[in-house]
Amino acid sequence: TTIGWLAAVAFCVLFFFLLSGFGIGSSFAYKGNSAYTCKGLKSYYWRRIKAIYPASIIITLALIFLDRASIFSDFSEGVKYTIGNLFLIEDLLHVSRINPVSWYLSFLLLYYAAAPFIAFLLSKIKWQPAFYLMIAAIFIGQIVIVTQNLDNPAHQQLFYTNWKFRFFDFLTGLILGFALQKPIIRKKTIDISSFPALKLARWFFARSFSI
Repeated sequence: TTIGWLAAVAFCVLFFFLLSGFGIGSSFAYKGNSAYTCKGLKSYYWRRIKAIYPASIIITLALIFLDRASIFSDFSEGVKYTIGNLFLIEDLLHVSRINPVSWYLSFLLLYYAAAPFIAFLLSKIKWQPAFYLMIAAIFIGQIVIVTQNLDNPAHQQLFYTNWKFRFFDFLTGLILGFALQKPIIRKKTIDISSFPALKLARWFFARSFSI
């Protein structure tokens, strides 16, 4: 059914944003205070730019070249359209997306930009269960929103292309990254050697999302 298909897509999108947030949160928690220095932030943002823009720019330029006659029929609008799509700021410039899935990268850029500030605030939380209470509150809020909009076609974009809604997925992963990483660092409540799967996940995220 349509609702079943949307639910499957929503879950996949939620999972990818959750993983992205988890990788970033875990990395910031592991780095500690050094992640918030000028050098640490510069390295973080530069890695994010290198991870997103090169491939995106190549694909966008190829698509623009294929449709150049239509895009530049109005030169000024064509330039605006090109800039918006190249730099993934389509919503900011109010232009359509030439790549239908580039919204995912646009959202990630926004979340990556905000992540260091959120991570810094999370680093000041000393009470471990507070992380999990925040995650529970986020999930409850999402469930309420979904159930209210599940049967409304006008709100179906909420499942995958609403940047506010997807931010909660990313934020949940970020909080979870901190919640699992902090006790590991302090060696109090979790012994990483007793969790091979967690150790493997740590290795994967360290390679994929290292700051």
